[in-house]
Amino acid sequence: MEATRSEREATRATLRNAALATLRDAPDTGAVEAAWSRVAERMDDLFTDPADVTPLRQTILQLAVRGKLLPCTPGDEPVIKAPVMRFVRFQNGYAFKSEWFQDEGVRLLRNQNVSHGELRWDDVKHISSDMATEFQRFELEKGDIVLSLDRPLISTGLKLARVRANDLPCLLLQRVARA
Repeated sequence: MEATRSEREATRATLRNAALATLRDAPDTGAVEAAWSRVAERMDDLFTDPADVTPLRQTILQLAVRGKLLPCTPGDEPVIKAPVMRFVRFQNGYAFKSEWFQDEGVRLLRNQNVSHGELRWDDVKHISSDMATEFQRFELEKGDIVLSLDRPLISTGLKLARVRANDLPCLLLQRVARA
């Protein structure tokens, strides 16, 4: 019985991963909707264990980052009905002390560096490379999405950006969140 159960679980996980890959790799909105319909129809079969939520969250986040999840208009049925916090976790930056700031070293991503869709480095603070090794938990990576927590929504829009390769290395400072 145990072998049969393990085999059934392995098959279920393979099917779940294949369904999520089809959803994640969908080339356009129509394909996303079709793939989501297939996943939604079999939700109770594909997602039976709490550990199944992690790959689902990752898929949804990847779709969102790539702009594949579109906002719903009145009368449309949304792709997903759930608070964003069920799918995304946020990390706040570290409160680096201003006396640690230097003219060179590893950049600190402060809320004034977060603009609309890009990071701006015209006003930058650094900490020494040696000190930065103590704060690996706050190292940003290419593709991270960051949000200013001080006045995130201003008259010109949301202060949200994706970290690019040329923004690195940099560390997340207090009052900026990484999704």
